[in-house]
Amino acid sequence: MVDELIVTIDPKQLQMINDFKKALKTRNKILKDFLKGQSTKKQALDLLESINPIFLKLCITLTEMRIKAIRNIRLDFNTAMRNISKDQNVDISVEYQAFERNILDLEFTVFRDLHVQRLQELREAELASGISLVGPHKHEIVFLMNRKDSRFFCSQGQQRAIILSFKMAQIVYHRKTHGEYPVLMLDDVLSELDDQKRNALIAFLHDIKTQIFITSTDLNLSDSFRLEGSSVIGIERGQILNLKN
Repeated sequence: MVDELIVTIDPKQLQMINDFKKALKTRNKILKDFLKGQSTKKQALDLLESINPIFLKLCITLTEMRIKAIRNIRLDFNTAMRNISKDQNVDISVEYQAFERNILDLEFTVFRDLHVQRLQELREAELASGISLVGPHKHEIVFLMNRKDSRFFCSQGQQRAIILSFKMAQIVYHRKTHGEYPVLMLDDVLSELDDQKRNALIAFLHDIKTQIFITSTDLNLSDSFRLEGSSVIGIERGQILNLKN
């Protein structure tokens, strides 16, 4: 989710993300070969030592880019959630979990030390498991509502509203960066929202001056779909059945 935002803001970062994935794949192969007995421990450690500087640099860069992106959309995330939930008092926040802590507000200068320390601490565990245990692929983005983990304390509808709000914040940030909104496609986003949140979401989307496609299997569509400039298209077995303005 955040990696997509990074690329939409700066397409050149796609190469960095792909380089990280390649380095991770190579590192995992070294660890798996050792676990299968296809290399000695010394051979595996030597190979890891040769790739770790590149891997470490990519880990730090990707972590920094993710955190910058999240920091940049935090305010719009809160605004979108309050609009969609129709609750101006809702307390919504996001954490970037790594190294068993929230590092979202840490100085970037400490990231290298944290990665180096964890690589050393988990060296034997990586050899025993055959997979890389350190890096952005192990980091988590955690959404909090009223300071509680939304994964455990929110309904499905609330969780869906949080994800949608985060997506809306990305759209707004894209416009701030590039001066225009991207084309937006949302697949079956309305099924787990109550009528109030549906209406609020559609009204919010209506104010975004771009082309938006929303799919739904619910024929009892919200009246908000009747807003000026909206069209409802019915499709069955790949065929367009009707077009309503």
